[in-house]
Amino acid sequence: MTTDDAERDANDLFARTSEVVSASNWTTELTWGPCESPREGHVQLVLVAQSLTDIPAPTSTLAQAVVDSWQQVGRQPVIDSDESIGKSGGLVISDPANLTGTNADGSLTQLSLSDDAVFLQVVSPCIAGDLDQVRRATGPRLIPPSTP
Repeated sequence: MTTDDAERDANDLFARTSEVVSASNWTTELTWGPCESPREGHVQLVLVAQSLTDIPAPTSTLAQAVVDSWQQVGRQPVIDSDESIGKSGGLVISDPANLTGTNADGSLTQLSLSDDAVFLQVVSPCIAGDLDQVRRATGPRLIPPSTP
């Protein structure tokens, strides 16, 4: 995987998620950083997206629709309830399973759904690259709020 592949993958997962989860005013940020488990000459992309408005109820039907969408691109998500999010708890869709760390390649795809917020985190695999060069070429990017 290249840095361009990682960005395409993260953006595709955001598009798939925002298509299923019909929240509005998503804010999104893409940032390159060192790998979670530092490896010389390797980097990771982190995409963070959230919506705090017009949020659909965190139902098992909605969570399963996210699972189905992610499975189409090779993710193996698991649905878990989490009483610590939102005012009345919510659901977490995660690959790997919630609270188990990352996949062997360092990747993580996780969506938290509650009555208060929708929060997506996509962490790319740890891939070969020079962090200074990648940051100079791309820098952090805030994507203005929008409705998919």
